[in-house]
Amino acid sequence: MKILVVDDKTENLLLLELWLKKSGYEVVSTANGAEALEKLHTEEFSLIISDILMPVMDGFQLCKKVNSDDKLNSIPFIFYTASYTDKQDEELALKSGAARFIRKPTDMFEFMAIIEDLCNDCNTSRSNTKPDNQIFEDGDGNYKLYNEILVKKLEDKMLLLEKEISEHKRTEKMLKESEAKYRQVHATSFDGIIIADDKSKIIEVNRRTEQIFGFDTGEMVGSGLVSIIPEHFRKGHCEGMKRFLETGESKIQGKIIELEGLHKSGKVFPIELTVNSFTINDKVYSTGTVRDITERKRIETELAGERNILEETVDARTRELRLSMQKLQDANLLLEQANHAKNKFLESMSHELRTPLNAILGFTDMLYGQYFGKLNDKQLDYIKEVDSSGKHLLGLINNLLSIVKIDAGKMELELQKCPLSELINPIVAMMKSQFTRKEITVKMAMDSAPDVVVVDVHKYKQIMYTLLSNALKYTSEGGCVSITCTEERDIGLRVEISDTGTGIKEDEKLDLFSGFYQADWVHNGQLGGTGVGLTLARRLVELHGGEIGVDSEVGKGSTFWFTFASQSVMKDRDKIPVCST
Repeated sequence: MKILVVDDKTENLLLLELWLKKSGYEVVSTANGAEALEKLHTEEFSLIISDILMPVMDGFQLCKKVNSDDKLNSIPFIFYTASYTDKQDEELALKSGAARFIRKPTDMFEFMAIIEDLCNDCNTSRSNTKPDNQIFEDGDGNYKLYNEILVKKLEDKMLLLEKEISEHKRTEKMLKESEAKYRQVHATSFDGIIIADDKSKIIEVNRRTEQIFGFDTGEMVGSGLVSIIPEHFRKGHCEGMKRFLETGESKIQGKIIELEGLHKSGKVFPIELTVNSFTINDKVYSTGTVRDITERKRIETELAGERNILEETVDARTRELRLSMQKLQDANLLLEQANHAKNKFLESMSHELRTPLNAILGFTDMLYGQYFGKLNDKQLDYIKEVDSSGKHLLGLINNLLSIVKIDAGKMELELQKCPLSELINPIVAMMKSQFTRKEITVKMAMDSAPDVVVVDVHKYKQIMYTLLSNALKYTSEGGCVSITCTEERDIGLRVEISDTGTGIKEDEKLDLFSGFYQADWVHNGQLGGTGVGLTLARRLVELHGGEIGVDSEVGKGSTFWFTFASQSVMKDRDKIPVCST
């Protein structure tokens, strides 16, 4: 069976041909009603499928012509349209003699079923396809309705066309603006831009490219890319281009690579290149973005030289530092050995001195007790001086031994829980006569101090006695000594002993707690001392996990202070014994 398809849209014709031929029908296509009539007068068809809105002759006119022709009016006529979709359009189409009115788009399987039914009916009875009253003539109501619908569709078509023209103009304007922007970017770009065709012929460059390579635009456009590629890169370029055109593979597409460019003067210089490609009308073009990196390479070379110099300097300094560290380690080793020898010597000498000294003190006590006969007052005074000097010397020896033990890590704390007042009051009472002799007032403030502290009682008293003795020694007659105890958060117990003595110079404070140090201005017969007491006090405070220091101003007095890290030593509080004083 042969079917005539009438449509001015090529894509619609192709779709219908595909479906109809697939179902075994023979198909003839035409673009309008006039061409369809010519085919109908020369060939026989079993079915006509027609669009409505077409140039030269529309579908309604074609349907009228077919129905008016006795040779053709038996052929079933189908309207297949996307323009005439109203109910009124369908009524007019059926009145004009159409067998079916189908709107686009439709289900193609249902559409093919309708085609098959109409073709079968046509074979059964061709004479009963269209009644005579379906043909409308000029001047009747149907013809008027046809004209009104046709005018309306044409008006809609014109509006749509005007809209498409307006959209086209707007798009064209946007394209011109985009092109202008592209030209501006192209012209003002800091990088050179080169566009070449698939034959590696340059078809466009920007001004920056001229500056980079030294050529004018006229010299570059039309010439090959090899004119700006150094000799040793040309073979690789040609092979890479050939591979890309044949396989689409490229080693440099979309990557930033460093190569060399060839200046018009023949000079080869470093460049940074990015290559991309695009296709227009099946023709491949390449875009290269080029940047002259001569200055950057110069700076990199200079930096590399500076880096090498810096590395050499660092290596030299490292060697010097290692040598210095080795010398320091050797010196520390010698110092440690000397300190060990000193401690051993002090410990040995202290024991050697204590033995005869104890004998001297023992015999002095016997003489002072007059066990071997009466002594006069002058002899008693001399023996008393010998006893006092011996005990003072024994105290110094004991202090030296304590320092040696601490340095050797042999001294341990014997912690006890003790009321703070019982630690301070006995010492003050013991020294009361000495303070009274110099008419020195002693003040105590312990209101914000803890009631009970955990300390090594003997060592705490030794610290207090040393600091109070110094305050007594350097405070003039009629002066004042204050003892203040407080509990500070995150620190523990803080004890301050202030006096109204001579004060200490700023540059002498740091050396005050080092061994055997005394300020220059206290070196006199009245004050005396060896400087061992404060050194021992510092070691004993540090043994408790605390710190010791001094705040002083010359002429106004000094405040010696120390702290005990009471919280750290009270972790096993319940196991610490209570002192018995």
